[in-house]
Amino acid sequence: MQTSLASQIIPSAPVALSTGGPLLAVHDCNDCNQPHPNPNFLRFTDIPPEIIERVIRNVANPIDLHRLSRLCTKFKALAMYVMYGRISSVLQGFGFDSPSKFLIHIRRNGVYWAGPSLLHVLFPDFVCDMYDNKLELHVANNDRVLQSLSAFLQSSNFTMVNSYDGHCAVEAYASGTLEYPYFGCTVKRIMRFTRLFYGIHKEIIVFVSKSEITGFLSITEYPMTLLMVYVDGINIHVLYPYLTGNCRGLINLPYPQPPSPITPSFILLLAPSFNLRARLIEWPEYRFHLCNHNAYCPLCLRHQLDNRSVSIGCSFDHPEMRPYRRRLPGHIFPPFFARQIPSVTIWRLRCCASCLSNMPFPGQDISHHGLYIARDLYISDVRPNC
Repeated sequence: MQTSLASQIIPSAPVALSTGGPLLAVHDCNDCNQPHPNPNFLRFTDIPPEIIERVIRNVANPIDLHRLSRLCTKFKALAMYVMYGRISSVLQGFGFDSPSKFLIHIRRNGVYWAGPSLLHVLFPDFVCDMYDNKLELHVANNDRVLQSLSAFLQSSNFTMVNSYDGHCAVEAYASGTLEYPYFGCTVKRIMRFTRLFYGIHKEIIVFVSKSEITGFLSITEYPMTLLMVYVDGINIHVLYPYLTGNCRGLINLPYPQPPSPITPSFILLLAPSFNLRARLIEWPEYRFHLCNHNAYCPLCLRHQLDNRSVSIGCSFDHPEMRPYRRRLPGHIFPPFFARQIPSVTIWRLRCCASCLSNMPFPGQDISHHGLYIARDLYISDVRPNC
């Protein structure tokens, strides 16, 4: 059997040395009985960070990137650097000269950047012209935050062209122009900002929530779990990581859907690159799951702090990356922004009726419609075809 040159030069761990021990940094010499450095030992710090960064750049799966970022502080910093580079390329495509200022602004004001524009951040090989020119922000119904956000966008040469107020106008624009069916029960207003950047019309859509505390609930209204990804200025969060990481998307529409000759555009755009299903049990590993107990079951009530989502750092101002310095007498620390603590919001997907056949107890009484709960808001999305 022939062995490759790499297998002859680079030993596999553990390696049997002359002393018969494992692969250690220092081993005893048989001649002088003194410890000597092991020439076969390779430290992690001996690998140039440029090589590690290039390897991490080729990792497209958000789950694998999250696992790498948890190995050590250096991997966390490199994964953060890679994610910041991907986000910066997207923001610079909208004409933002300083992506860090954009991230700081949404972090200060509790604004969430979410939607299809982040798919290119998680999956660099995914290309869609329709989603490359549209950026979606979710914000609470707070006058101060809205004025600050409008002023920031206008300073970046964006102009507000339309505003849709009220349930009828919001749902008509969401289902007609955006082609998000049934979207808008938690949204009070939609504002459109546009800009001409190198001859291409760039558009920013701001979803103003009915809640005065958080703008998070409208993220859970997206018609597919693939789009339930958001950036809060510090981390990028994936609400359904094992579905998204495996290039899968659960269609979040009322079930069963009436037959229609028209297929929503988001399905046509995402179907070539992702595995889309209308029911969770259509994937073999979820066929016998217990409804209302599995984290990815649409019947399960979820909330932001349930540790079922994945977060990856995407900003150099990340609190975990600030070096610790001992406080000196009379020393004044530069101000920095406290970590954004989201208010607890609870949701249930709109497609939850697709899993009623897998309830653990026969005849168990449970509501089968979407729920959106915040500290100042309770919305039950009851529809006739649900």
